[in-house]
Amino acid sequence: PEYMAWCKRMQSEVPTPFKPGEGRRIVEAALGGEEGFKAAIVQWDDEPLGAASIGVVHRATLRDGRDVAIKVQMPGIENKFRTDLLTIKRFCTMAMPQHVSALTEIEKQFESEFDYELEAEYLGRVQRNIS
Repeated sequence: PEYMAWCKRMQSEVPTPFKPGEGRRIVEAALGGEEGFKAAIVQWDDEPLGAASIGVVHRATLRDGRDVAIKVQMPGIENKFRTDLLTIKRFCTMAMPQHVSALTEIEKQFESEFDYELEAEYLGRVQRNIS
């Protein structure tokens, strides 16, 4: 269907508030600066492979030769999400209380979405279990 083609295109063309080079700067800071970045990463693609609601993904090559995808979270996005969700929950408490429990469940589901290190640990477990 035509709408699926549109959805697929929109998924890969999600607008992002990231400025050019911002993903790299965030990863550099996480690795202790430019030296740490260069010690770990030999090639970095500044053009994101894709974007999602909380971050972008960049292609890179590690010093050991592995090609990887690096997820970079938008600065401050977790706080923005939590603030927005709290606002919605407060509104629903007054106007649509039947939705509060569903929103609380959504909030729980997102607890791990912001923890990329935990996600990497889980993916490592999956890889070990299927290898």
